Amino acid sequence: MKKIFVGLILSVSTMSTFAGDAKLFPGSNCSAIDGSQEGYLERLDGTIKNIGSSAVDVTCPMLNDITSDGTINSSYVNLVPNGIDSIDCDLYIVNPNGQWSRSPKSAYNTGTPTTLTFSSNLSAGGPSKNRYFFECKLDPQAEITQYYYTE
Repeated sequence: MKKIFVGLILSVSTMSTFAGDAKLFPGSNCSAIDGSQEGYLERLDGTIKNIGSSAVDVTCPMLNDITSDGTINSSYVNLVPNGIDSIDCDLYIVNPNGQWSRSPKSAYNTGTPTTLTFSSNLSAGGPSKNRYFFECKLDPQAEITQYYYTE
């Protein structure tokens, strides 16, 4: 019985070593890049929606652990396009020296909830000190429900 128990403990501790540390943020955590456009954004039930008549560029900050290597393996934006226009989002990685990389994605005008998936195979050097964030162009009536990533 002891051998089974010890084996179970070892397998659980090994599994947790490989499990990704995921962080989930509500869309309402995003904000307009141009502060004067904040009035066109509605935050309701954790989402952010463009209720204006023109597109609004938003930025969505991400937190990463600086105690580990801080590398983001994959990241996702859950959104609802307005059914007319696509939503363009970019994942940015910026190092302390200001060097940056970006990964662009688009969600097409389906009008139904969709997920953009980003791979973080971008290099800006020194992953534990990098900053990560999304920038998305929200057309009228489009919304971001949540975004998340794994380390």
